[in-house]
Amino acid sequence: MKTSGTQNHTLFTTSTLGGGERYWFGFNGMESEDELYGESNSYTTTWRQYDPRLGRWWSIDPKSYFFPDVSPYVFSLNNPIFLNDPDGDCPPGVDCGNVVANPRIASSGASGPSGGRFGKGVRSGGARDHWGTDIFAPKGTQIRVMIAGKIINQGFSSSWGYYVMIKSENPNKEGEYIFTVYAHLGDKFEKKLYDEVKKGEVIGVQGNSGNASDDVRTGEEHVHVEVREGSTWEQGEKKNPEEYMESTFDESGNESLSSKNNREFKRITSMSSSNQRGFMLTRTK
Repeated sequence: MKTSGTQNHTLFTTSTLGGGERYWFGFNGMESEDELYGESNSYTTTWRQYDPRLGRWWSIDPKSYFFPDVSPYVFSLNNPIFLNDPDGDCPPGVDCGNVVANPRIASSGASGPSGGRFGKGVRSGGARDHWGTDIFAPKGTQIRVMIAGKIINQGFSSSWGYYVMIKSENPNKEGEYIFTVYAHLGDKFEKKLYDEVKKGEVIGVQGNSGNASDDVRTGEEHVHVEVREGSTWEQGEKKNPEEYMESTFDESGNESLSSKNNREFKRITSMSSSNQRGFMLTRTK
């Protein structure tokens, strides 16, 4: 679109005085903020601002707890020649926060998938709360770490059955932590108490223990996940575990189509770029 004496924005270009057109989007497909910071000096993404002069973000990665060994300010793991980021998702081959492959919300008896989700009154017609997320996992399914950290407790309780609790640094709140519990595991733990564990490591298998045993459970087999943020587990704020998982879920509890497509695209991209040629995905969040 060309105009005279004014400036007009279209989806991909900016029309300027005299009819010349400028392409809005630049490096890695990000939108340039030329009007505020000068030509190609700042880019806007869905999540935050990027300074290409420094190769750094202006704020920390909101999900940097998935990458404790990487600075929350770096772009493309400090390798922008080989790594780009069209959607702000995780690197190929990395499930950022999925406890099982191809996850979905487990159905909880008469409450259905909604009963397997986090919230007040989500079970028994509003009569019962559920402060965790149940992910479908048949007995024997490997359970993986969502957030890297240290195992501070593991054992058995009547409700959780065999469980593992992991304590992680909270990059967004100094002096506080993220506590994650994985419950209804089998009786053989893959890691020892006080072991440091990385994201994606196996900590056990689903074992139908506690109140998920075959003679008690009314819904599908599952692993129960709880998350709290605070100085201690007991005093921590209950959080929705879905916020810490890579996948997103629709109203029926199934993995959303966009989430599936992103994972498949990353898998294909990873295979085609294993020789470090072409582009791979890295996070911008």
